[in-house]
Amino acid sequence: MCRDLGVDIGMYPGKGYSFSVDLPKLPSRVVHLGAARAVLTPMGSRLRVAGTMELDRDHDRFRERRIRALVAAVRPYLRDVDWADRQEEWVGSRTMTPDGLPLIGTLPGHPGILLATGHNMLGPSTGRLITDLLTDPATAAPRAAPFSPARLARRTHLRR
Repeated sequence: MCRDLGVDIGMYPGKGYSFSVDLPKLPSRVVHLGAARAVLTPMGSRLRVAGTMELDRDHDRFRERRIRALVAAVRPYLRDVDWADRQEEWVGSRTMTPDGLPLIGTLPGHPGILLATGHNMLGPSTGRLITDLLTDPATAAPRAAPFSPARLARRTHLRR
């Protein structure tokens, strides 16, 4: 959409994998396992396990070995899980930017368009900042400055 407006923001997809399992006692909030490069999210009565990042031209290709690697990474952190009873195995694209930071703010040259994309796995933080930009822009602007779409648009070719 941005290219149609003459601005290339340099976005590309990265593939992430997830699945869900039963866990006798779910955590009360999202748990980030930095060393395992995985995130655990309570969803209903099950635990969603998500992680990995794969750069692949075939964005929909599912690779079972990625799920097995995710299980191996998370297994030491969780007890009482029947790993063979995985459900909802999934692969999907995550929007990414060349520098790994999300694009949050006004699209250069288009003051009426507010971007909130490229957040990879940082969606909840992005949502809060966008809310603040819409409701109290003067206060939120300094916090949003490092994520400005202009930082990448300056380095990319702008079509007119």
